[in-house]
Amino acid sequence: VVGSGVQAHHPVTDGAARLLLLEGLAGIGKTSVLDAITAQLGASGLRTVRVSLTAAETVLSWAGLISLCGQLRSGAREVLPSAQREALAAALGGEGVREVEPMLVAAALAGLVAAEVAEHAPLLVVVDDVHWLDQASASALAFTIRSMASMSVAFAIASRPERRPLEPERLLA
Repeated sequence: VVGSGVQAHHPVTDGAARLLLLEGLAGIGKTSVLDAITAQLGASGLRTVRVSLTAAETVLSWAGLISLCGQLRSGAREVLPSAQREALAAALGGEGVREVEPMLVAAALAGLVAAEVAEHAPLLVVVDDVHWLDQASASALAFTIRSMASMSVAFAIASRPERRPLEPERLLA
């Protein structure tokens, strides 16, 4: 109940992650639905981070990760294990050209999202047009979603049916 002095109840405050998949053809209003969800939940105090890429970014490895990490607390990176921190820095375009270990990047992203939930629970992660998400970021996000099963976080994902770089329905109930 917003505005009555009683804290709003969010469905993700029970310590179980939730996932909403909006799937449909181009132009039917998936982004508008995500905007409405974000506005309503944001007005009640839910912290939201959002990733929205375009077709041109699909071929850019880690584009989605860069977008997402830019909205998460950068200070949380300091508490990541050094291998994860270094892999994340490489994926984000840090100094020096190094080979990126995708599993370490995925673990780092999960650690950053968990830190964000610990500080700002509940958390809403919105991925608009997941079909444009690059495969490297999609894999790291899929790992993160699965690892959040017992946390106060919700994922709202919009996709076209013909291309999904991850399978949201297989990640959480």
